Amino acid sequence: MKRLFLGFAPSEAQTQTLQQLQQNCAPWGQPVPQANLHMTLAFFGMLDLRQEAILKNTVGEMDRPQFKVTLDTLSHWPGPRILCLSGKAMDSGLQAMASTTQDLVKALGLTASEYSYTPHITLSRKARGLPPEISASPIILKPTELYLYHSYNPGSGVQYDIIQSWPLSH
Repeated sequence: MKRLFLGFAPSEAQTQTLQQLQQNCAPWGQPVPQANLHMTLAFFGMLDLRQEAILKNTVGEMDRPQFKVTLDTLSHWPGPRILCLSGKAMDSGLQAMASTTQDLVKALGLTASEYSYTPHITLSRKARGLPPEISASPIILKPTELYLYHSYNPGSGVQYDIIQSWPLSH
């Protein structure tokens, strides 16, 4: 069994911008390690080998269009207690992939998210509110690949390893 999710990685320059924002927000939560910064497309949770194979096959066959999304809002989500940089899924390609992957979550017999898809990058966990008077510079993600991440804790904190990737089409 592996804990798996699909997502997109920010560029190196975007990661540096995100780290600066994390530093500004540090008193309000526990910063996510640099290597774990990503924008989730779909979270699957624990999958067995059969489910993982179905996931990989389905993602390999689905349309994966390139898209652009602007993340420009610093948000505090009290339920999961995260501080994130969020945006709106305005691009039809991103909307379609989000919808397809939520259908896949259901097809695998997993619990689909009760929320509509909101593109975001988690900056801090255990967040204690929204920092006052901190503005976020917009980040425009234009990924070229979709990644399958394995989330695990080797004892030194949660790590996200990319175990497969698929190119996005033009």
